Amino acid sequence: MHTHGFAIVENAVSAAELRALSAWVATSQSQHPKAWPVDERDGQRLYSQPLLGDDAEALDTFLRPVRTFPVIDQLLGGEACFAQLDFRDCPCTDQRSSKDHFHHDTGAANTSDPDVIAARLFGRHDTLCQVLYLNSVGPSSTAFAVIAGSHRVPVRRPPSVVVSGSDRTISCANTPIAGWQRWWEQQQIEAALGAPPLRIEAPAGTAVLYDVSLFHSKAVSPHGSQARLTLHQYFGRLSNKPNVDWALLPRRLAESKDEAVRRFCGNLTPVQSAYAQCGYDLRSCAASKALRAHLLLAMSPAQREVMGAAELQSLCAEFLAQHAPEAFA
Repeated sequence: MHTHGFAIVENAVSAAELRALSAWVATSQSQHPKAWPVDERDGQRLYSQPLLGDDAEALDTFLRPVRTFPVIDQLLGGEACFAQLDFRDCPCTDQRSSKDHFHHDTGAANTSDPDVIAARLFGRHDTLCQVLYLNSVGPSSTAFAVIAGSHRVPVRRPPSVVVSGSDRTISCANTPIAGWQRWWEQQQIEAALGAPPLRIEAPAGTAVLYDVSLFHSKAVSPHGSQARLTLHQYFGRLSNKPNVDWALLPRRLAESKDEAVRRFCGNLTPVQSAYAQCGYDLRSCAASKALRAHLLLAMSPAQREVMGAAELQSLCAEFLAQHAPEAFA
């Protein structure tokens, strides 16, 4: 894990747990389709706030995975805490013309910042993710792919690159070039390591644990694409800033009577704090001063100058609706 930045864990869940998760997903997609919006870029369905759903208590037992959490906690210095949890459903379609986009996760905690990576001691990890395969991934499937060792390469932007907008459009010499930054990053990785990407094909129930500074991607198959269903769980350190500033937890977890659960859920995001202040009601949160203040801080000075009260109120509702679409249907 320290050298390569990832580890593969076979049989990370039991057969019964795997069946329970798969059944939960099937029921959720059937009964709550609005909770599974389709990403227009690749057709993938993503459920980004499943712990808030009416049927979410069945997922609580997976919050700290029984077989892998002790290792995760050890790798995070005994500080492992909740960062994010979501399901991803890659459709069974022909994606041979699709491109893989290797990247590392940047996030609010800046754990993939090049200066942080350059200064990080060997064996130190700040944000980890576990990808659990809920079905088997073979040569005809979209797979999870990594570039081994890339979590220890400090990748830097050239001075002429400016990132702007929510789509992270790249401008170089005043010419927007979509995806140019990812290409630049991958060139640095390949120059430093000379390592080809590794597609991880494995049976259902396998978990891939990786440092989010590792370059990774959803890798399509040249033989067509069999459907792939995964559960993604992110873990941070209690002493770091939350790496995802919008992730939400329901009251039953954030204020659990179990001290260990409360501690695990204790690294509150700014949006979580606003949510709790509003009595764990998303619609009230959308109108809260705390959420408006958080979104304003995330804007550039130019954006703040033109943002009127009505526009900001609409932005708050849109922000939460992205992560809990059923609540705002």
